[in-house]
Amino acid sequence: MYNTFKFAFTLAEVLITLAIIGVITAMTLPALINKTNNTEMVVGAKKYQSVLSQAIKKYQLDNGCIGDLSVCNAFSGDGDHTAAWDALKPYFNLTKDCGINTGQGCFPLGVTYKTIHTVTTTVFDNESDPKGSLADGSSMRLYDYSGNCTYDTSRENKDPMYHACGYFTVDVNGYKPPNRIGRDTFRWFVTRQGIIPAGNSDDSTYANTDKSPRCDPGYSGSGSNAVINNGGYGCTAKILTEGAMNY
Repeated sequence: MYNTFKFAFTLAEVLITLAIIGVITAMTLPALINKTNNTEMVVGAKKYQSVLSQAIKKYQLDNGCIGDLSVCNAFSGDGDHTAAWDALKPYFNLTKDCGINTGQGCFPLGVTYKTIHTVTTTVFDNESDPKGSLADGSSMRLYDYSGNCTYDTSRENKDPMYHACGYFTVDVNGYKPPNRIGRDTFRWFVTRQGIIPAGNSDDSTYANTDKSPRCDPGYSGSGSNAVINNGGYGCTAKILTEGAMNY
């Protein structure tokens, strides 16, 4: 009779295999998580390009100022943030309206946002601009320029950026991290014609001199406030143009 032998892995071999799997997982999982998070932020930016555009269009349709937002009362020329907010907020699915009140939690309480360069910038919840929380968990701020949509942010001194009315800043995932401009927090200009993403080719504030979006984590600009003021808002146009977070 022949002896039958059964071969199996030794305990040491099993442990070595598990260790190798663990190392590979540790190396690849953060990159996978980061890619997933980036994809979610890109989807959020695209969503709010549509949400904001539709809200402004509906407001213009309801108030008889299609093609020229300055004809309506939302942006009356006096930089009245509250009046602009009160006019536009019915067109969003708000779950909480903080108005100009600070420390109310429409943005993460006490959380200091950072630029794309990881420079700390501000606690958005402490800002006196109108703020709100939306049903999808995002946070929104509105700023009204004075001058009844005559503020010039155009590189070419022409429409639509020549007639900016104000801007929206949206954290597309609200309280969740990274709470960082250019990563989960984006900006859109409100112009007479409608919504324009920050960093577009005619944007004199958040685009480079070659008209590319100012969205380089290594960019420092010039002047003491260059990084803080321009540190990531231009990424809005870059994401919407490329459909990805390529930075």
